[in-house]
Amino acid sequence: MELGKPETIDVSRMTLGSMVYIDEQCYVNNGLALQPLHGRDMAHCLQTYSGSFFWPLQPRADEIHLKDIAHGIACEYRYGNQSPYPYSVAWHSVALSYVVPEHLRQFALVHDTPEAYIKDIPRTIRRQEPFKTLYQEIDDRLLNVCCEFFGIENQMEELYPYDITMSYSEMVVWAEINPVFLAKLNAMGVDLEPARDPEWLDLVRACPRSFHWQESEHAWLQRYDELFQCQQQS
Repeated sequence: MELGKPETIDVSRMTLGSMVYIDEQCYVNNGLALQPLHGRDMAHCLQTYSGSFFWPLQPRADEIHLKDIAHGIACEYRYGNQSPYPYSVAWHSVALSYVVPEHLRQFALVHDTPEAYIKDIPRTIRRQEPFKTLYQEIDDRLLNVCCEFFGIENQMEELYPYDITMSYSEMVVWAEINPVFLAKLNAMGVDLEPARDPEWLDLVRACPRSFHWQESEHAWLQRYDELFQCQQQS
């Protein structure tokens, strides 16, 4: 065992969660490899689907794993889990990536990736103080780190009008099941005409009402391959 090189250490012979110091840096055994702590507290990290550790409030792009992102947003349902059937963040992102201008498609697919780690907090909560300022700071920092991981720019300002319209389209479709889903938007005086675009509505309807998270995860990863992998190979 050569303590000078973390990658040479056989972590299978170590206790899970055990720590070792190498060149004054502390590493923790996550079961897959020795992961550097970078001075962070283990009590503040998440154990992720891939088996590694991730610190949502102290994020690093080199600690993001694609399978954690896909799994996290596939298992996370929108609107505080109050949709009439399972409608994941992953499917919302896939649908959005088809209706935005081409230069926004990649970002549309990954714009909600922070929610793989910090959940989809309903807009009605995250727009109110004192939660608003704190959440926005955390979300902005994490989104920038996710963009670094994907190798793209943060285009949230330009994407936002499309994102909010897709949210309205989702409500229009769900109102076909229960009209109450339009009550709030009507009370707010929202113009729903742009959200009634047939292409947008068809993309929302394309989400099966018995959608399992594994199908949602597969759909997101498939779209990721189309938008990112193909570009890298060209």
